[in-house]
Amino acid sequence: MTLFRMVLLLAMLALACGPREDNREQELVSRLQSSSELATVEMVFSKVVRGKKTSTILGIPTGTSDFLAETEARVKAGIDLSKVQVESLDWDKKTVILRLPPPSIISLSIPAEAMKVNEEATQNNYFSSLSSEDMDQFYRQADAELRQEVARMNLEGLVKEKTEGFLRRFLQEAGFAQISFQYGKPNSEP
Repeated sequence: MTLFRMVLLLAMLALACGPREDNREQELVSRLQSSSELATVEMVFSKVVRGKKTSTILGIPTGTSDFLAETEARVKAGIDLSKVQVESLDWDKKTVILRLPPPSIISLSIPAEAMKVNEEATQNNYFSSLSSEDMDQFYRQADAELRQEVARMNLEGLVKEKTEGFLRRFLQEAGFAQISFQYGKPNSEP
């Protein structure tokens, strides 16, 4: 049995067995908030890291070194369901409107252990060799590029779609027929 089905089954049992009318909304919100780890999307993709270093003596170029590597980049985005709010709820009409916080980037990383240097394309020149500081600079540049690429992706739409699908199934199992979602205003990016 998958984790999702176990959480759903436990939530349904808790809703069916226990709370009275006045406590049902609180119980529903509590169950939704406890499933916050499931409201995430993780993407793994390849990232090429390139760099070039040109050395000079007295302003005259003396040589160029090239760096090329490929790595795995990981991005995790989600919605913090611990902040879910019930805007409107009617048990008799089986309608519910939830206010969710906006999607956000939870983590974004290029694991150092995943970096694979392309030895054929990475070349030091006699007058210009790559140092560990140069490599660190190339990795920082790749991290900045990754952040720009993630900003252009439609992760927000994907996170909303996945989260709403999960919540819709959860709420339908709880007996709701009309389910709507609203989103709070986004916080400023970190």
